[in-house]
Amino acid sequence: MTMIMVIARIKHLILILGISLAATATAEDNTTIRAGFGAGHSDKSAIYSVGYEERNVRDVLMYKLDLGAWTSGTRGKSSPFVSGLVGVRLGSVADFYAQGLVGIAIVGNTDELLGSNFQFTEEAAVGYKSVSVGYKHVSSANLGDPNLGRDYWFCELKFPLTF
Repeated sequence: MTMIMVIARIKHLILILGISLAATATAEDNTTIRAGFGAGHSDKSAIYSVGYEERNVRDVLMYKLDLGAWTSGTRGKSSPFVSGLVGVRLGSVADFYAQGLVGIAIVGNTDELLGSNFQFTEEAAVGYKSVSVGYKHVSSANLGDPNLGRDYWFCELKFPLTF
């Protein structure tokens, strides 16, 4: 990865963080927008998604639905995906929190990192009010070959969706 690519990714995350910190968090923040960049085997790719999450049982248990795509910079390939995850959200001490989720994903295109359309996904994030940063992993859990997986660092903005 070149220095120009690193600087471009940092600028992208700073922009998202700036917009996010301007937003006010409420209990109704359930729509998400996410952008991130690849890590490990996925270092030349990016991920983008929109989603919906809901918390219940004392704001601890949660589920999340995501619809998005990732790009593979050097190979010119991209793939849409849809995922459903369940997990826990801990904290809310002075508006800080941590969350961890696991689930399944269906990807549109396979490649040299993901050998099947059915995948498992895990993610962990820490946040403040309506913005979080985290790490996402997608792989077939050795059910498909290849199984190198895709890994991403991301920034996520949560906001209420009202009509």
